[in-house]
Amino acid sequence: IQVYGKSGNSGEVKLSSGKNNFERAQTDVFGFESEDLGDLIKLRVWHDNSGFSAGWMLDKIIVTNLKTNSKTFFLCGRWLDTKEDDKQIVRELPASNEDGVTLAPMTNYKIAVTTGDRRGAGTDANVFITLYGENGDSGQRKLDGPGNLFERAQTDNFGFECVDLGEIKKLRIGHDNSGFGAAWFLDKVVITNEKTGKQYFFLSGKWFAKNEDDGQIVREMPAQNADGVASVPLNKYKITVFTADRRGAGTDANVYLTLFGTAGDSGKRKLENSQRNLFERGARDEFGFEAVDLGEIERIIIGHDGKGFGAGWFLDKVVVKSETLGKEYFFICGRWLDKSEDDGQIEREIKAQIQDGNGAPPLVGYKVEVVTADRRGAGTDANVFIQVYGKSGNSGEVKLSSASKDTFERAQTDVFGFESEDLGDLTKIRIGHDNSGFSAAWLLDKVIVTNLKNNSKTFFL
Repeated sequence: IQVYGKSGNSGEVKLSSGKNNFERAQTDVFGFESEDLGDLIKLRVWHDNSGFSAGWMLDKIIVTNLKTNSKTFFLCGRWLDTKEDDKQIVRELPASNEDGVTLAPMTNYKIAVTTGDRRGAGTDANVFITLYGENGDSGQRKLDGPGNLFERAQTDNFGFECVDLGEIKKLRIGHDNSGFGAAWFLDKVVITNEKTGKQYFFLSGKWFAKNEDDGQIVREMPAQNADGVASVPLNKYKITVFTADRRGAGTDANVYLTLFGTAGDSGKRKLENSQRNLFERGARDEFGFEAVDLGEIERIIIGHDGKGFGAGWFLDKVVVKSETLGKEYFFICGRWLDKSEDDGQIEREIKAQIQDGNGAPPLVGYKVEVVTADRRGAGTDANVFIQVYGKSGNSGEVKLSSASKDTFERAQTDVFGFESEDLGDLTKIRIGHDNSGFSAAWLLDKVIVTNLKNNSKTFFL
């Protein structure tokens, strides 16, 4: 069950104990703890259709607040059975007072789904829908019935019952991409409140397909009136993702994003487009999707699934633009999303900023010229390391090596390079070797470090 009150809901609660529950004419008692839900409004009850005899005739449910001893009654008197009644195994029950008077009326909704008249428009996938109204949502419902559903240019009718949702604001509809022909071209959905006769129109005209349109298989649509004017407009969002300019910064994993605004969230969306290599080092990748207007964007959750040979990812920042409003939101990161780097997280929540910035400061190239002295036996076969210090930081330890020739020979100048965040004015270096090799001793003459951004040279004698 899931219990809803004016102050929140209990979340999903499995009802189980150490005996045979839910037998004929039997009352079973269970308990759970939750934050105070306030006055109870409704209850959603269901089963998983497992076992030899899954069908269930539910009489009623009584929920007692053990703090106040107040009882709330949820009257059902119907089957939860795929072979009985309306064949539903999920029911929403309104809260009632003790004498059985329903406080929140149940409403039947008729769902008419029209598949578009396009080649390959029909789908064999499982289709799901959620209605959203001023009094809450219906929960996700599978649209199922006899015969071949969702065929080209065909209208399929469905129905379900739930606590009255009030004015319908939007719906979320999509499929699970299963079956031989999963791609689907949805023309429209018409919702009828069978109690009031009021209709709500949801005009689509788009593909729900991985290989068509924008690749989405789940969409949100606002309710419209009969002439097709949206009462709640769709908004287009442009997502620009900047991968940092760091060694190993790119990822081969699948990246997902959720936008959160003052008016709701976008749902988890996979970031993909027609480009083959996404999220490469120093790259800027652009994506787009539609959602019912989310209001002011407040935060995002972005992450990846850890798959692929090089899954670790250094994210610089994300820029989200509301194409309808022309407003941009900036999400500065500058951190690894990598199980073996930083704090080991591969998903991060980032708050919106109104100004742009750099999550990862740009790298600066440095050239290092090492002059070995002109003395007998001055050269070394050891591994040489350097660390460069400036007013703004240090390079970390850098191994000076080259695959092209013997380095650090007598009277020889060897040239190396490395990248680092800008170190500012250089103050010192630390240089040395590991004393390995046949002849490790080394007579160093001097080192010259050049900042390749401004060509300034610093000498270390």
